[in-house]
Amino acid sequence: MKDLQIELAAKFIAAMKKHWRKTNPHVDIVMNFLMKKYGELPRPDHMAIRSISGAGFGIQEASSLFSALGYKFGGYWPIPNLNINACHFEPPTPELEKIFFSEIDLSAIERNAPAGENFHKIKSGIRHDISSSSMELYIVCGNLYSALAGNYAGTFKALIDNVTEFLIEPPCYIKSETFSKLSQKPYLQETIHVLAYGFQPNHFTFLLKDPSYTFPGYASMENFAKEIDGLGIQMQEKIEGDEESILCQVSTKACMGKFSAYQHKNGRAQNVKIEWPMSYIEFIRRGADTNSPTGRYEGFLPKQAQTLFKMTAPTGS
Repeated sequence: MKDLQIELAAKFIAAMKKHWRKTNPHVDIVMNFLMKKYGELPRPDHMAIRSISGAGFGIQEASSLFSALGYKFGGYWPIPNLNINACHFEPPTPELEKIFFSEIDLSAIERNAPAGENFHKIKSGIRHDISSSSMELYIVCGNLYSALAGNYAGTFKALIDNVTEFLIEPPCYIKSETFSKLSQKPYLQETIHVLAYGFQPNHFTFLLKDPSYTFPGYASMENFAKEIDGLGIQMQEKIEGDEESILCQVSTKACMGKFSAYQHKNGRAQNVKIEWPMSYIEFIRRGADTNSPTGRYEGFLPKQAQTLFKMTAPTGS
């Protein structure tokens, strides 16, 4: 069964990467440059997915989905300053990405929202607009486990298409005026991104260096960032973590995407497209960790993750 899980996980990751490359024009520019100059791409590190409490896809549900693909729970990373609970899942084989999963806690936001915001009303509106994904997720997981048991009647392509569709479809179809009001609130930027784009990955990450691997041509994160910036792709202003720390990270600024909302005009609901920062590319260096069975640091640092979360807000793009 493990071999089948690895096969399904690889197909799943490939499908998500294909969607990421299709919706983020920076990806092919960077990948083509690296292949032409160095003859290879950096190794994969992780992809990041967000959700919202009340959407029927929290950490427990994510664990059910990704465990069906052979992933194992890796660690829990609360980010209280962003009212987010996060975790990561280790892949069934090192050749595949980890999955960094974060759940935005609306109840925590309500407790910490600015005085006079009446966030209880805002939270009720968001939860009213969100379509629960519980039943859809139940069906997706059931099909995955049926395939592992040899009882799935469909093709693997159809199976992965269903998983991919579950993640890339937004959990709600929001009114444009409502989105406009919510988007003005800095403490809701991560929530807004999920309302706009669903659970699709907001970034993939390339590994540039760890204790046993160095990408050809890599000298420092600062030099590498300058190379990518030289392609005309804006980079995050500050590198997160020191060069010799256990975790050093930098990313491109998020490219813009478009999502569907609706507005009422002449008594009818009309579809409108709204631009919002969509996804970015991250680069990472993992340092040595004698307490890790792999000899390198495998986790994440909440303080650094907090900064990177802001890359999909308008101020970070």
